Amino acid sequence: MQGITLQNITLEKDDKLLFDHLNQEIKGNQLVLLSGDSGSGKSTLMRMIAGFVSSDYEGQILVNGDLQLHRSMSDRARNVGMVFQNPDQQFTMKTVEKELIFALENIALDPSEIDRRIQEIVNVMGLDPLLHREINTLSGGEKQKCAIAVILAIGAPIVLLDEPFSSIDPASRQDLMVLLGKLRDEGKQILISDHDFSGYQEIVDQVLVLSGGRLTETNIKELLLKDKTPRLYQAGFESPVLFGFRDCSITRGEKTLLAISDFSLKEGITTLTGDNGSGKSTLLKAMVQRQKYRGKMLYHDRKLKKSVRLFSQMSLGVQASERQFVTMTPQEEITYNIDLSDDLKAKQQEAFHYLGISNKLEKSIYQLSEGQKKMVQLIAMLSLPLDFLLLDEPFSGLDERACSYFVDWIKEKSLVAKQSFLIVTHRLDPLDGISHYHVKLENQSLSYNSVGEGER
Repeated sequence: MQGITLQNITLEKDDKLLFDHLNQEIKGNQLVLLSGDSGSGKSTLMRMIAGFVSSDYEGQILVNGDLQLHRSMSDRARNVGMVFQNPDQQFTMKTVEKELIFALENIALDPSEIDRRIQEIVNVMGLDPLLHREINTLSGGEKQKCAIAVILAIGAPIVLLDEPFSSIDPASRQDLMVLLGKLRDEGKQILISDHDFSGYQEIVDQVLVLSGGRLTETNIKELLLKDKTPRLYQAGFESPVLFGFRDCSITRGEKTLLAISDFSLKEGITTLTGDNGSGKSTLLKAMVQRQKYRGKMLYHDRKLKKSVRLFSQMSLGVQASERQFVTMTPQEEITYNIDLSDDLKAKQQEAFHYLGISNKLEKSIYQLSEGQKKMVQLIAMLSLPLDFLLLDEPFSGLDERACSYFVDWIKEKSLVAKQSFLIVTHRLDPLDGISHYHVKLENQSLSYNSVGEGER
């Protein structure tokens, strides 16, 4: 039998029944979209199917008619390839090319076949500019593309993708969707977990929703957001200058990554967009003095320099949330190095309760799902009494309900506390009608966008 069969799967995790006698047949040669709230168990289920979770669950998982746990690890890799939600967990080697070689050597391919497959996947995914780059220098979106490339190069008949597009720009997302559709047509089975449902209507065969420990089938039309361009600027909104760039440049080796002659950000909520690898995350790091640059950066007309005073005024929420953590539990993280008022304590508890993670407060942060880690990070960052907060991909791994909650909190802080935000994201819908300004990073420089074009 081709495909994935879940038979009476039951799993208890952290004193919670995550899967309750789950039964489902996922047919082969189909592209299936898996939806569900953050923390519902989508990533856990995918890891179980891939064979990364040992037999601490009840029931059986069959892949193409055979029990997955009875296979050797190399055999599992040949049959099921998985792209993790956090691509940093995927890589072992220093460069993209070495990572591809390592993965293909692990399934015992001949050197000539390894060379052929690498060249094929590089051509298909346009990876030439990234092939010899060190992985730790890649942007989040570039890492996701490379992680997908490694799994596709292995050539497993079943491909599992856990939030594979969360940091990928719209054009690359569309290209990858077309590629996945072609692979499905060529006989692969593809299971994708995603919170953003746009673009699937042309390629999806089945939609499964994981909720309450059960899988139910639904129609893609019930999940799709309205096909509209998010409005990321507010016409007529004017505010004072907050941050300035004067003859600023950032280089990587001999390549100029950014060259901003004269540009100013204004107070309020600003959305910053740009293609993968254009330098958005690098720019944010430079703004908080964690990346070398030439030229001047001004905050309220004063030249920036690394200091305690600077970090008491502005901070950066990084893309990979676990890199932000300095403690072991969510409770410690949200109270670290900050005096909390009673109102703020109440707000934090409200957030944990609303987001359904109150029972995680004393657990290890590193046992949380990627979406739950992002929630803890955002609660901690939004609790800081800062004038200016920079957020890099804050909606990655979050369901629509969680996105709405945090966007409402951001809006409240902007209105009441007069706090300003610079938000880098490829997931634009949450900021529709909320963002005051839309700034685009392209051709190494910054410009305001107020025409509503190209935001999808």
